[in-house]
Amino acid sequence: MRVVLLCVDCECRDGAMQCRRVDPDTSCPELSCPPDQQFSEPGECCKFCPGVDYCAAGNTCHVNATCVNLQTSYTCHCKRGFQGDGRNCTGR
Repeated sequence: MRVVLLCVDCECRDGAMQCRRVDPDTSCPELSCPPDQQFSEPGECCKFCPGVDYCAAGNTCHVNATCVNLQTSYTCHCKRGFQGDGRNCTGR
């Protein structure tokens, strides 16, 4: 019998909280640091490597958005005066 531990990953987008169930074995990014350097935070689904710049590694943020590094990935936020999901930003 295999026990599957699921957790919930939530993100606030445009003022609304969006949550989804995540299986850490299949949904977490592959880490580039050795296992003894991988960390986990209480309440977080995925382990992470400290100091990784996910924005510099390539991102899909709109030209009028700012890339923000998270522990295991990145997110995009539209700059002031623009609105959208960070991947698509339009003027207000």
